[in-house]
Amino acid sequence: MIWIYAAIILGGAAGIAYEFIMLWYRRSPSLVPDTMFAWKSRPLPMWREGREVTIFIGLHMLSVAILMVLLVLCLHKDGVVSDSEAGFGFLSNQLAFWGAGYLAFLTGSSLSYPLASALIRPVSAGVTPRGVWTGRVFLPWSRFSYVLVEPETRFIRLQSATVPQISVEVWQLPDADLFDHVAAQLCYYLPSHPPQAAALSHNKALFILLSVLITLPFVVGGVLIYWVGESWTWPYYPLATLAMGMLLSGSAHFLKLS
Repeated sequence: MIWIYAAIILGGAAGIAYEFIMLWYRRSPSLVPDTMFAWKSRPLPMWREGREVTIFIGLHMLSVAILMVLLVLCLHKDGVVSDSEAGFGFLSNQLAFWGAGYLAFLTGSSLSYPLASALIRPVSAGVTPRGVWTGRVFLPWSRFSYVLVEPETRFIRLQSATVPQISVEVWQLPDADLFDHVAAQLCYYLPSHPPQAAALSHNKALFILLSVLITLPFVVGGVLIYWVGESWTWPYYPLATLAMGMLLSGSAHFLKLS
């Protein structure tokens, strides 16, 4: 089992490094020629971006962590890891090594996001006639339904075009003068009030329900499979984590949240 733990440690470390590098790259300033206003600000805590986004990310993190623990417990069962260095035993051990390493990579990447988000600073952003950019990510105006400005705290929130009560981008401008200019420019391109206000809470609840429906079946399936006790069931955990991540990413893209 030592090599299994080695795969978990190496995979987890690689996942953490990957998350830090990718977030640093995404937050690096873009060279957009038609930028009208650009600024740098400190990263916001995850919960300041909105309760729904926090639930979305938190469910993913918790689900991945549970599946990782279940995989480790499953690999400790008799018959999963073979002492044989040839034939089927060797192949089974290799699959277990790479499966554990892969799931550890996903776990490290997922769980390190809040820390990476707090440490990788500053956040670069800007406004253009075509849309806004945050680091290396450009978002056209079609991704947003309206802009919400909070002069007291200098917060600006760009709300999703699909689920208008969910913030796609949240900024806290560094000074009041810049806040006034950026807010005026954003209000020129986007409405300052939500569309169809009566349906917003309904859409919001559906988004949270969708997050639960995506993550919960994979976790419940993992618990049930663990209690089955069969040695060949361990591949479920890395495959389930991959499928869950793809579904969450796809739903976020469909709802124009990423």
